[in-house]
Amino acid sequence: MWLKAGLGIAALAVGRTKGTYLAAQYHRLRPRRGEKRTIVAVAHSMLVSAYHMLANDVPYQDLGPDYITRLGEERHRRRLLAQLGALGYDVTLERRQTALATLARASKIMAPTSYLPGRSTDCPTRRKLTEP
Repeated sequence: MWLKAGLGIAALAVGRTKGTYLAAQYHRLRPRRGEKRTIVAVAHSMLVSAYHMLANDVPYQDLGPDYITRLGEERHRRRLLAQLGALGYDVTLERRQTALATLARASKIMAPTSYLPGRSTDCPTRRKLTEP
């Protein structure tokens, strides 16, 4: 009984953190499942993680908040390669330089540095909208 309550409180607390796999899981599940079921799901993930850490004698390694996104992208790539292979094509993939530059540019726009909210010239996204 005490373990269940402790894990529930820890799951609720981890939902308020930023930049962790469990926080991303919490925020991904909450709109679909509701508060209570999300807490139980995150607590279950914490318990399974603790079991594996104790059983294998390894430290905790956070997967990162973008783990599901990266995993989905890799699965999508593998599925498309398998489909092309089934059609008789041999394909090798390499990332284009323009795609890397676009990703770098997008990350700079999406994560602006500190600025004063009242001044439109200090915010990179507002500056882009106001310039002709």
